[in-house]
Amino acid sequence: MPNKKRLVRLIVFLSLFQALVLLPDLAKAQDESALAPTKTRKLKLFDTEILVNTYRVVKKRKNPVTLLAIHHNEQTGLNLAKEAVKTRGGLLVELVSTRNNRPQRNLFFTFKNKTLCIDPNRIFSTDGIKADLLKRKRATIEDRECQSLSEDPKNLTVQEEQDLSEITKEIERFSVNFLDTFLPKKRCVRNQRLQRRLCKGEILVAVHNNSAFDVNDPNLSIKTYIIGEEEAGPTESVYLVNNEDLDNFFLVTNKRLFSRLLNLYDDEKQFNISIQKQPPIPDDGSLSIKCGNEKIDYINIEAEHNQGRERQRAMIKVVLDSWMKRR
Repeated sequence: MPNKKRLVRLIVFLSLFQALVLLPDLAKAQDESALAPTKTRKLKLFDTEILVNTYRVVKKRKNPVTLLAIHHNEQTGLNLAKEAVKTRGGLLVELVSTRNNRPQRNLFFTFKNKTLCIDPNRIFSTDGIKADLLKRKRATIEDRECQSLSEDPKNLTVQEEQDLSEITKEIERFSVNFLDTFLPKKRCVRNQRLQRRLCKGEILVAVHNNSAFDVNDPNLSIKTYIIGEEEAGPTESVYLVNNEDLDNFFLVTNKRLFSRLLNLYDDEKQFNISIQKQPPIPDDGSLSIKCGNEKIDYINIEAEHNQGRERQRAMIKVVLDSWMKRR
């Protein structure tokens, strides 16, 4: 019986020790591993305030890569981008969209008492905005919360045409303000200026996640960029790697970027790559198409949510290693 009491006292002591000593240290370590925004901007989309978080970490060696997380529900890529900026330095821009405390793919707003939404990766052209506003499939819980602009998108009434025009102009204004958070018009001295809004040696890199997690595009993979498939229109060519998951791939806006990624020397650093046409047609309003049209170096790092985490981490590392090495 005394032994049992001593055992109970020992258990109580260890529990108190963990609560008072170990857990605070663990919480502190978790806090230290988190990356807090260095700046938050509030952009208006009609009545909705949408946050744009900027994470900037300065290291001795400058990082010329600007990382972008546009779809807020794609948290795997976002967290890996935060990890990369924390360890390697550089800039990450995060577009925040939440609803009922859950990260969302789309941006929600209210217009004439209707709850509407837009894919933030379709806001970079007039045609892309209009097509996305009218295509709502209501196939998912998120889309069912987003009302249709018209019951018959192919035969809009005069009033619906006017509404579509007004909404499109507002989203175009929002798009310009969002672009200014990572592509300001004036920030390079004249002899450094290589491309519009981008300084010499710099590059934009977006992180995205796909597959079953992405209920809007459940079949998105490198295969969808092959001739005859959904994304083949603006695609120049596709490079496939044996035994590589089709959900994990790079999309690049020119052949020069393709050659740079392809020249990596070992098999573990070889990945599927889709090369975008120059000029990219048709224009779906995505950031890759906009960058292609404006001759801005852009890479999209696409990987399966969760299952592709380690591969996406490796893809981000490959890009950072390559671009930081040449500075």
